[in-house]
Amino acid sequence: MDEEEAKLLSAMERCDPETLALYTYEMRKALIESALSNGVMPSIPMWHSIGDLLILMNVHPPRGTDKSEVTMQSVVKMNYRRTEHLNFIEDVENGRHKIVRYPDGKMSVLMLKYLEPIHDMFRVYGLASSGTVVNEADLFKFKDIDELVIKEVDLNLGVDMADFFDSLWPYIVTLRYGFSLYFRTSLQYRYAPAKVDIPVIMGLSYSLKPGQTFIIPKQNVARHYAKYNAYAAGRTLDQFLVDYSNSNERVPIMVSVGDRIIADRLTLLYFAIHLHGQYIEANRRNGGSDSISEMKKKAADVFEAKVRSELRKHGYAGPDSAVKVKYDYDVIGISESKKRIILADAKFRDISPSSICADTIIQQELLEPGQGVQYEAERHIQRVDFFKKNLGLFKQYLEPKANLATYELKSYLVTKHTPLVKQYKDVGVLSLEELIEQEFK
Repeated sequence: MDEEEAKLLSAMERCDPETLALYTYEMRKALIESALSNGVMPSIPMWHSIGDLLILMNVHPPRGTDKSEVTMQSVVKMNYRRTEHLNFIEDVENGRHKIVRYPDGKMSVLMLKYLEPIHDMFRVYGLASSGTVVNEADLFKFKDIDELVIKEVDLNLGVDMADFFDSLWPYIVTLRYGFSLYFRTSLQYRYAPAKVDIPVIMGLSYSLKPGQTFIIPKQNVARHYAKYNAYAAGRTLDQFLVDYSNSNERVPIMVSVGDRIIADRLTLLYFAIHLHGQYIEANRRNGGSDSISEMKKKAADVFEAKVRSELRKHGYAGPDSAVKVKYDYDVIGISESKKRIILADAKFRDISPSSICADTIIQQELLEPGQGVQYEAERHIQRVDFFKKNLGLFKQYLEPKANLATYELKSYLVTKHTPLVKQYKDVGVLSLEELIEQEFK
């Protein structure tokens, strides 16, 4: 690894600074354009590799004169291998991958069994490199729910930009997960935007012609920033540039080349979406409102209704909304032909980025008090037990044609993504797709 990095740094040093910076910047811009046009990033590994290279260029600025495309390609290729190695090391350290040696001396790499549910969640947010997509139906599976929750906001003069960004909340979540695929990359994209930063970036974005990449003198950026001094609360241009252009730790949004920066409208807008999400997250941690969480709660209600709709579609009757009889019952359905009752609790919840590690996934996703699968299943068991002991209280909701005690009773947690476990005691734990497959086909 050290030898390869030395070769990479040597090759970078020979490069003309502006040529390498612009070449790398345009590669990232092309990935953004493709992701926004097609919904899927052409190569997520390449995205993170470019981020690594942009940081490396700030730490070890090129000082050469070589402008050849062959040299630029060579640097990108060597850096890609470096990124692969860094990611693999983190996978092994965090237990996502394990290297095993067999008695015959051969070695193999095993993958954590719980990674598939995590990959399933990533696909829902479009986080799959286009070359690895096997079934496009796996991508954006809940787009219909998102569209019902999203409030359409036209980006016209006078529109509150916070409302506009809030309307993009599914993409904010996509970026949050995409940038946090590894702990080290989560740090690289963990900006701490001040209140003035997003307006400055958006204003700069709209001052640039679309489709073109510009190399802008920093004195021009200074004149632009001065327009926002009244709202800067003492934050200086130098502080702004350290965070978004000159950092040795975070991926530069605008790439610095001497006394100039490289920028374009689309890249600035793309990162402004991510910064808005980070601003909301910081506001939540400080006790403020969290519009993304509010959107997710609305989406959870729609998901619950979708589960009820699927039951009705497959011959089950029942109430059109949740029922409260001591406990909250999200979904109750009865099938006269199957002589079966289904009690389901709908959970429209994502796996936390911090859970994607062998040391934390079991504790956080399965055993965590107040939200883990075990906790939710135990709560559902209480609901089911109360239902069994008080059948008469539920007659008005199910309108059975026979004694309720004669029906088979099945209980489920219905999850947004492929669950980590399929059963807890008598409670089935299934995604909505799995429930349809198991119960209705």
